[in-house]
Amino acid sequence: MDELLNPTLLNNYLRKNNLPLLDRFGQNFLIDESVLEKIVTATQTEPNVPVIEVGAGLGILTRTLAQKRKSDYFAVELDKRMIQLLRERVADLPFIKIIHSDILKKSPKDFQLSSPYDVVGNIPYNITSKLLRHILSWQPQPRSITFMMDNEVAKRITATPPDMSVLALSVQVFSDPKIIGPIVPPTAFMPQPKVQSAVVRMEMRDEPLIPKELQREFFSLAKGGFSQRRKTLQNSLRALWHCTSEESAKILKKANIDPVRRAQTLTVAEWLHLLRTKKD
Repeated sequence: MDELLNPTLLNNYLRKNNLPLLDRFGQNFLIDESVLEKIVTATQTEPNVPVIEVGAGLGILTRTLAQKRKSDYFAVELDKRMIQLLRERVADLPFIKIIHSDILKKSPKDFQLSSPYDVVGNIPYNITSKLLRHILSWQPQPRSITFMMDNEVAKRITATPPDMSVLALSVQVFSDPKIIGPIVPPTAFMPQPKVQSAVVRMEMRDEPLIPKELQREFFSLAKGGFSQRRKTLQNSLRALWHCTSEESAKILKKANIDPVRRAQTLTVAEWLHLLRTKKD
């Protein structure tokens, strides 16, 4: 077991190295070995498949995942105070490459990666939505994404009608997201976050649910529908379509969608059918 999973030893290590935790980096170190094992199991990593880890920190997940690797493991960390300590802690694992950078400014070409590769991480919760959209835009896309995240966000991206959102659509168009195992309590971290957490694995689809040539229009339509969640679709889509509620209702009926439904009740397939109906 990594000694830094022990909260007393971790606290002593942070003090010894003058490392106060910084809110801007959303730093919450994992101290629960069973949760660590759950993340490792959920990733389904293979020794010959490269891995990008987001927010490597002090390498607790890094060391565990990188054992017995036969391919590159890129440990990305933004906090420059962690870099030298991370290098020291993984010095015995030759396939690990430490990258001091902001993952939101990276793409697969920066790692010289082609498919397949996996993305993992105990990520900063304050950038979850932005991070997911960024990585889902990568080409080539990863084989899978496995993140520890805020449980409420996990429920949002795995939602089904009538609880859909633009974020759920953004994730589900490209992947099949699943919450792995039970909720992770705040006590699994130091310091304790104010929220419960969850491990989510997103296995990328062979083909997106929306053809590439329609994706821009698809998400524009969805954002228009969700712009006023409490309104019916015939009213929330009026501004996007520059028409009256009667005219928007007519389009919705043509697509076999009740005009008084709300955006969160539609499936991906219904949004796509509505888009194609409007284009006809």
